[in-house]
Amino acid sequence: MRREKLATWPSEVAMFEAFRPIAEGCGWEWWPETAGHDLVLRKGAFTVVVEGKLRPSLELLVQALPPWRTRDWAGREHRTLRCADRYAVLVPGAGHTFRAVAYGLGIGV
Repeated sequence: MRREKLATWPSEVAMFEAFRPIAEGCGWEWWPETAGHDLVLRKGAFTVVVEGKLRPSLELLVQALPPWRTRDWAGREHRTLRCADRYAVLVPGAGHTFRAVAYGLGIGV
């Protein structure tokens, strides 16, 4: 099986900037580093939270979980936070296992 060579970026900022024209070309408003998230995309009233890293990891999936699915350090549930409509991760490449876990958690890749 031949693997495709993945694009590489020197930083997460560069990776997000490479994604920006695609998102804006599809009509999404671009809000980087908003409300504690790497990126918030908005189209009308529909909101997508995007977290990104240069490599896929379980930590990234936890970071991208909706707040109602996690607890803070003191064990309190996040029940009063406004949630986005969708949550996603941005990575240069992800294998089948990472994608399967992400989709199982309701996170787009």
